[in-house]
Amino acid sequence: MRDELETTLGLRADFRPAVMLLSDRAAFEQATGSRLIVAYAVPSQTLMVIDYPRASEDPFSTRAILKHELCHLVLHRHIPSIPRWLDEGICQWASDGLAELLSERRGASLSWIGMSGALLPLRSLDLHFPQDERGLALAYDQSRSVIDYVVSRYGPNSIPNLLFSLQKGLSLEDAFRACLGTSLSRLEEDWRDSIGTWPALLAFIMTNIYTVIFFLAALSTVAGYVRYRIRKRRLREEEEEELIPGNP
Repeated sequence: MRDELETTLGLRADFRPAVMLLSDRAAFEQATGSRLIVAYAVPSQTLMVIDYPRASEDPFSTRAILKHELCHLVLHRHIPSIPRWLDEGICQWASDGLAELLSERRGASLSWIGMSGALLPLRSLDLHFPQDERGLALAYDQSRSVIDYVVSRYGPNSIPNLLFSLQKGLSLEDAFRACLGTSLSRLEEDWRDSIGTWPALLAFIMTNIYTVIFFLAALSTVAGYVRYRIRKRRLREEEEEELIPGNP
């Protein structure tokens, strides 16, 4: 896992991290401030802390969780002031898409959110992520989406090159211009355009076609029931009017 990360990031994991497994969920949630988080890293102590009961529910995710947290430690060892969104986005990308949030966190598609204009500005995610569950999930999804966009447009080597530039002391803006030939603001605009389009929304629908079908079927059932209730009430009112003496 360490070798894989070093190859993916172009940075060395030249340290021995400590892993703390907590069995007390209440204590873990108090430390993180969120019931969705299952693990977190403490770079200053080269420490990974994992909510063991929840993380162990899916044994296949254990390796990915460790890889994700180790990625945080590697990034902060070489680039202490890396923005939060870039940090989380790269760690999700490097650990096979896994975030530190439970799978139930998924909300609306980024395509829907992008078309509604409700995406969070990247600069607002430099230091902190939102504390509410909906905003936190959106921040993680956006961070991953931006990195996916960079890799798809500029190639997988774009991330190691960007990290190398940041490690050498370039500012975030200068690193983006040197490695990708574009400004960060322009990149964010292009990324927003790429997800807030009808083709992107159509791709989401096709990927989740069965969920969409069941959702539409549920809406149809509710609409049918409402029509039935309205019709039944109208028939009852008409019958009551016919029973009133003197009605023609």
